[in-house]
Parts: sequence; C-alpha cells; structure tokens
Amino acid sequence: MFFFLYSRRESLSLSNEFLYPSFFSDSNVFSTLFSILAPIHLSSLLYNVFLFSSLHCIRLFLLSSLAVKISCFSLPISCFILSLTVAKQYLSIYLSIYLSIYLSIYVFLSSYICLLSIYLSMSVFIYLSIYVSLYLSIYLSIYLSIYLSMSVFYLAIYVCYLSIYRCQFYLSIYLSIYLSIYLSIYLIPIALFLPLGQVSWYNLL
Repeated sequence: MFFFLYSRRESLSLSNEFLYPSFFSDSNVFSTLFSILAPIHLSSLLYNVFLFSSLHCIRLFLLSSLAVKISCFSLPISCFILSLTVAKQYLSIYLSIYLSIYLSIYVFLSSYICLLSIYLSMSVFIYLSIYVSLYLSIYLSIYLSIYLSMSVFYLAIYVCYLSIYRCQFYLSIYLSIYLSIYLSIYLIPIALFLPLGQVSWYNLL
C-alpha cells in the first residue's frame, strides 16, 4: 500500500514536471518575455510618437492619448503570465497558451487598429479638406470666370461706348479712359449681384 502511494506520488510529480516544466515558472517567463518584448514595445512607442508628431504636429492631449493606446502593448505580457499562472490550478498548459496567444494577438491588433483609425481619420480629414477646397476653388473659379468674363465684356462694351462716342459731350478722352479702367477694376463685384444686361445704361445718355 505504501509502495503504491509512493509510486502514485512519483508519477504525479513526473506528470506535473512534464506538463509544467521549470521553464514556465513565473520569473523565467516574465524575464524572457520582458527581454523579448520590451525593445519592441519601446521602439514602437518611439516610432509612433515621433511619426505622428512629425507628420501632423499633434497637440499634447492627442499625443497623450496615443501614448495611452500604445501602452496597451504591455498587456500581452500580463495576459501571458496570468494565463500561465491560472493554468497551474485550473486549466491545462495548452489552453493557457492558446488563450495567451489569442489575447496577445487581439490586444496587439486592437492597439494597432486604434492607431490606424486615428491616422486614417486625420489623413482622410486632411485629404478631404484639400479635395473639397480644390473642388470648390476650381468650381468657383470656373463659374466666376465665365460669369465675370461675360459681365466684364458687357461692361467694357458700355464703357467703351460711353468713352468713345459720348466723351465729346460729357468728358474728356483722358477722363473717359480713367473711368473705364476704374469701372473695369473696382466695379467687378457689382456684376455678381447686378447683371448688367438688366441695367439700362441708356439712362445715362
């Protein structure tokens, strides 16, 4: 009976050593993962901070929020250690590794998705504003050039008519030229609101 209990104890200790080798102790796992993931975490933190700050001149609150989101990279270490610690009492080592890998990938991807969404929202906002401003400027320039060219054309015809044919009655030739230049430069905005086709210049005659 004693021999059976002793052999049962030895078999359980061997099975525990097989399932949970000494490599998976808390200190070894923590030191190994910290030595592997700490340089990656620091380099990604510095890369993202300098990249975002140099590209978009982020304000302090946005930079702090990015730093908080980037700090989620430290969660895979804690998830892995927590899953291994829990696995010693409740779960098997395979399930703990599966959960730790799943949580690590999920947290890693979620942090990168957060950063990518911020980057895309900022870049889309910048590109959208540039696109809208270019579209509006081109549309307004084409529309106003057509409208103003017609209005200035009619204005030039009327001013030339006044300055050439009626200057002998009212003005000298120098004053008519000056008046035509003044009207063509300073009275262009009036053409946006008062179409010259509806204004009767013959009342001046």
